[in-house]
Amino acid sequence: MSRTDRIWLTILFAANVCGCTTQDTLSATEVINHGNCQTLESGVSRVNYEDVAKIRGSRLIGGTVTEHPRNPPDLLLLAISRGEQPTPGYRLSLIDAYLERETAVIEFFWAEPEAAAVLPQVTTHPCIVVGLQTGPFRNVRAIDQRGNRLGELAL
Repeated sequence: MSRTDRIWLTILFAANVCGCTTQDTLSATEVINHGNCQTLESGVSRVNYEDVAKIRGSRLIGGTVTEHPRNPPDLLLLAISRGEQPTPGYRLSLIDAYLERETAVIEFFWAEPEAAAVLPQVTTHPCIVVGLQTGPFRNVRAIDQRGNRLGELAL
């Protein structure tokens, strides 16, 4: 191991021991991952349970979901979309969620079809709805695997 490698390992070890990290992990889960979310615009939007049903082209049956004002929900539902796409080869997948100061950052993998792929010419609207634990953040930012911003939302 070279001297430079030892120095970097020492720095990384010291950062982990003293807790000098810049990110805190947030709990997040995919609620739905759908290929045709025509009711959503490109970006990030806050949704409720009824909206999730509408995104899938259906509705809730047999009741409604109510939230008591004294007991706020512990799960923030966020819909993320890149808007209309020319073929069905596009999709989003959840990678990670973490806190950067007062912003919850949700990282996604944005998959595009290969250039030589033979796909039907069908307009699609891929989206993902994520359930994010509530926390001490005032903004939500969605980024792709390359750090490109998909959208931002002030809460």
